[in-house]
Amino acid sequence: MVATLKADIDRATGAGDLTGLFAFSTDVDLRPLADLLRRAVPDTLAGDPRVAAAPSRPSRWPDRLADAVDQLARRALRGRLGWGDSDYAAALRDTARRIGVATAEDAGMLAVEQAILAHFGFGADGPPVTPPAALAAAGDLALAVFHIAALRARSRRRLRFDVFAVAPDETAPAADPAVDVIAGQVRGHRFAGWDGLIDRLAGRSERLAFARMAPCNVLVCGKSGAGKSTLVNAVFGRDLAATGIGEPVTDQAQWYGEPGFPVRLLDTRGLEAGDYAGSRAALEAAIVAARREAATDRQLHLAWLCIDNGAGRIEESDRALAQLLADQGVPTILVLTKGWEDRGMEALAKERLPELPVVRVVAAPRRFASGTTVPASGLACLVEESERRVPEGQRGAFAAAQSVAIEPKVRAARRVIDGATASAAALAATPIPFVGWAALAPVMIAMVAGISRAVGVEVRDDRLGGLALSVAGALATGLGVRSAAAFAGNLAKLVPGVGSVLGGAITAAVAGTMTKTAGEAYLDYLVGHIRRHGQWPTADEIVEFLRARWLPF
Repeated sequence: MVATLKADIDRATGAGDLTGLFAFSTDVDLRPLADLLRRAVPDTLAGDPRVAAAPSRPSRWPDRLADAVDQLARRALRGRLGWGDSDYAAALRDTARRIGVATAEDAGMLAVEQAILAHFGFGADGPPVTPPAALAAAGDLALAVFHIAALRARSRRRLRFDVFAVAPDETAPAADPAVDVIAGQVRGHRFAGWDGLIDRLAGRSERLAFARMAPCNVLVCGKSGAGKSTLVNAVFGRDLAATGIGEPVTDQAQWYGEPGFPVRLLDTRGLEAGDYAGSRAALEAAIVAARREAATDRQLHLAWLCIDNGAGRIEESDRALAQLLADQGVPTILVLTKGWEDRGMEALAKERLPELPVVRVVAAPRRFASGTTVPASGLACLVEESERRVPEGQRGAFAAAQSVAIEPKVRAARRVIDGATASAAALAATPIPFVGWAALAPVMIAMVAGISRAVGVEVRDDRLGGLALSVAGALATGLGVRSAAAFAGNLAKLVPGVGSVLGGAITAAVAGTMTKTAGEAYLDYLVGHIRRHGQWPTADEIVEFLRARWLPF
């Protein structure tokens, strides 16, 4: 039920809870506020081990930011805290008064924040990261309040409307399944890929939509001998047309893909000099057929038009193919293959095909008879340009499939973490008892699946169940009823303002913070492993990490 889920997220981000708000925010959005607080109340953040460990990642220490805001308010107001129970609430009302914003006495904090933004001409859809120059005279506390008001407006808009995209008749999962029920769902079951695991956990639930990934369909076209197969192998680490399973589109064109791999390749025979008209007609028929598909995940999302850099010319047939792709609305990149030296083709391509981005690549190192070796190059630029051009819904799939750059994978994984954070907070928007931590098991398992898929970790189907059980086991051991008292004591030290935990309840802010922290820790482990060892960890290594070090609170 989308309306219910949005209402849950409204409460999680709109009740003035700064820890929850900061946990839902991006590092980029948080850094201006963090920099201000480092300068204004340095003793609050200095020396904290989590701040020292991730100084540029303020979303990793949201509770410390909230502490710093409260400390700034107490110092600036010098005991004049008289509105409600919150230091920030008092700071908000004082800031509104000082800059001349009139609000009703019973106005809620969200309404006051919106009034302050409106005072400077900013609506909820577009508050800036940098505060207006006119606000500086009001002091550090007013600047902090403006940062928070703008941050909440941006975060609410992002979380409420962009995280979940589902049909209105879908229903939410059971409110509080037990860990043993989750374990029973996965024990001994062989899943057909990540989606099979998620479907087993969630059925038709939109709360786990963040872990799903729509496939990206790519056409690599050009004359025979242009190096298309070498390019595909260099970018995706495999030649899908040679190793994948084919699905006919026309008599002379097929989709090729591998189970669980997020990119499919539309393969047609190259444009043959001896039968150019026939091969050109076959390619056009395949493109038109793909674009007419009703289902988005079966349409054509990206095309690489390959031209041999050594050809020295852009032919009319190349321009005609570019026009065909443009007419069909296919995002296209002109790839100059075998680009061992600059032969003026980039300038020529920009002149004759000015509407297309041009990337010159060397897909594989080449050793010449002279003894000179030209290394691979241009692939990262091609990946970056492709990520910009591919539709947003397929961006994560492309990032996961490519094997050239880590950064796009990390961006895709962080989108999964944001979705899991919001979903966990929604489940806990009404405080739940500690036994209710089991309700987070599907979210946590789906987050691990989504992050793994986003970075491109490949796991055999028979190992997916072990991963899911290890997550459920971490929740049962770390957050279960038997360790509730010890966990509550540690949590009270970790997150301010959670005294109700000691009474057996946990808030949306804490659930969101815990989920985001766990997701970031898992992502850091994956990225650190590939940078140290040159490959992603195996399923057994991931299971060991989850069992030994995940959720170490």
